[in-house]
Amino acid sequence: MSASDSKISICANAKINLCLDIVGKLPNGYHEIKTVMQTLTLCDTVTLEFTHEPAAEKILIEINSDRLDVSDIPTNDSNTCCKAAKLFFERIQRLDKTACERCGDIFVKITVQKQIPQAAGLGGGSSDAAAVLKGLNSFFGSPLDKAALCETALQVGADVPFFIDGGTALCCGIGEKITPLPPISKYHVLLVKPHVGMSTPEAYKRFDELNEHSAYMHDAYSCSAVVDAIQSGKDLCGLLSNDFECVVTGVADEILEIKDALKCLGADDALMTGSGSCVFGLFKDGEKCAAAYSKIKDKYAFAAVCKTT
Repeated sequence: MSASDSKISICANAKINLCLDIVGKLPNGYHEIKTVMQTLTLCDTVTLEFTHEPAAEKILIEINSDRLDVSDIPTNDSNTCCKAAKLFFERIQRLDKTACERCGDIFVKITVQKQIPQAAGLGGGSSDAAAVLKGLNSFFGSPLDKAALCETALQVGADVPFFIDGGTALCCGIGEKITPLPPISKYHVLLVKPHVGMSTPEAYKRFDELNEHSAYMHDAYSCSAVVDAIQSGKDLCGLLSNDFECVVTGVADEILEIKDALKCLGADDALMTGSGSCVFGLFKDGEKCAAAYSKIKDKYAFAAVCKTT
């Protein structure tokens, strides 16, 4: 995080799911999951600029990118950054009189320089929202403690609390129950996003349809194996799994095609992240990762090389 008297810039890291088990359905209709999330060096840059000069809105959003089409990302109240900022201001109005008085006549412009593609399963919007919360909290003298910050993050979205700290973590419930894990060995990561995808609600709907007549609830064995490997410092390759793959690959053949291509190009393992549609390859050898990128980068909608944090 970098800061001046009136500006703060924060890196909003992407994430991948090293495993994702759908283990049940809650009474409120949400799905219960067990997943291990891992942040990456690929990141958006979120900049908060503060001013006392009146603007049309207390919170202004601007989205830019030099590599992605961001024309369909909303800049109104539905944007996750705007939601996060509004929830932050509402919360400190209730909790912290001093901070509330300070923010009363301050306007904030939030500029997001996007590097993380949308609808990819990389958590870009959620990470941006967490960056806004962290930036606002820092600027106003940390009126929210860690617990309050995570509670506010959860109001924005289920995986936003993970991005408050990032790193490696086991996430359960709807993703909000977070248990930090030891850092994993550094892997080189090649991200590849196909031209097709599916929204998270649609992925869950299709998952339910596929499992309507079967007991799909299970004991999250795959994630247990990943957690055990992380805690004992063992190699993760060969243990990765994602319950959404069987759903999304049924309508997106490119995903299996990319997985196979990454393994043929030297990836030690490959998996779709989240509800897709981005696929990541884990490489222990950085030169192999770079060579694979050069061969695959022009074939699909998005490709990037990064590392686990």
